[in-house]
Amino acid sequence: MSKLMQHVPRRIRVLAVALLAAALPAAAQAAVSSLACGLWSEEADGAWDAVRYVDGATGATESRDTYQWTSKQVSFGTGASFSWKLTYHWPRDATRQKTVPERDVVVGMEFRFNAKEIGQPLKDPGHTWIHLYRSADPARQFSVHSTSLTNTMDWTRLQDGSLYGRALLSLDTVLAFGTDLDALVWNIRRGPDPLGVTQSEFAGALPVSAMRGKMARVPQLRVALDRKAANFRSECKAPIMVGQ
Repeated sequence: MSKLMQHVPRRIRVLAVALLAAALPAAAQAAVSSLACGLWSEEADGAWDAVRYVDGATGATESRDTYQWTSKQVSFGTGASFSWKLTYHWPRDATRQKTVPERDVVVGMEFRFNAKEIGQPLKDPGHTWIHLYRSADPARQFSVHSTSLTNTMDWTRLQDGSLYGRALLSLDTVLAFGTDLDALVWNIRRGPDPLGVTQSEFAGALPVSAMRGKMARVPQLRVALDRKAANFRSECKAPIMVGQ
């Protein structure tokens, strides 16, 4: 990177590189080893994002397709927001596959805590677990003996003192646990303490009904990616790699 570019804010550098890549002629893009064929589709409650990487010279598929649904963020307190994702990787060699197996879809529950809105830098919460309960009332109190679907959480502390947390579950397990319900209550819980008790730090609702049948859209997106890949020189772009 030039000395001049080192003094340009990172967001502006990213935009500049993106604009430069978009301006590349087809001949220049064809010389790139890999091209990304991407789709983005916004809907009322979220958005679809799909991508396939192809050989820049031949258009041959280089990797499995990735399909991801991201819900809109929902606030559950000052500076705190929640969203969920469905992610599926269509196997590269599954050319005859027609539907998406729910057991292979990952549900990502994502939590963001904005330090500026909360008014102070946030500490890493340490060991926490996500718990899903068969209830539609986030205000309900659950005991350590309550039946729940659970997994550990990962946390990342951002440069501005904000926190990002994530928990992963399989879609078929979530749907089975939420049978006959429109939503499941989630708790972020610490613990257990020396007495085996866990404390709920935050609570909200996961809209299970919105997940049912959602992956039926993927085969349609796959057809759209097929069309883009067939015209890869004009429809697909060089992946943008920007250093820190």
